[in-house]
Amino acid sequence: MYNEGLNSSFAQFMEEKVKYHLYISVGEVLVSPLFNATTTDTNYIVRPLFNFNNVTSSNPNDHTENKDVLILEKDTSTLLYFKADVNVMTVSEFSNETTIDDIKYTLYYTYDSITGEPAPHRMTSCGASTDENGYYLDSVVVE
Repeated sequence: MYNEGLNSSFAQFMEEKVKYHLYISVGEVLVSPLFNATTTDTNYIVRPLFNFNNVTSSNPNDHTENKDVLILEKDTSTLLYFKADVNVMTVSEFSNETTIDDIKYTLYYTYDSITGEPAPHRMTSCGASTDENGYYLDSVVVE
């Protein structure tokens, strides 16, 4: 992938599989690392730095037809909705059991099976929610 650049088959696969839903105000867009924004006298020129399928604006005068560059009127209260046509994350689970001093520990890890990224705050097969890093540790006394 690294030698082929963004035109590699893996990069194209990721572009189709990893897309995001996002509600955000133009004021937040201007300071967010998810966007490259520049200002003119009357407009904001915004380049989203993530994958999505389409975007709508609460301001009918904004130009959001081109996914690469958005031309927005200077109104920081305008709301933008970035929409993806694919599921944002396909969650898988890994668990590992270890017994130490008559206590059985089970470590659960939830992750996105496409990207390998942690999937925080997801329900595990034991019915508990994972932490912000995708982990949950369960323990049971074994007799």
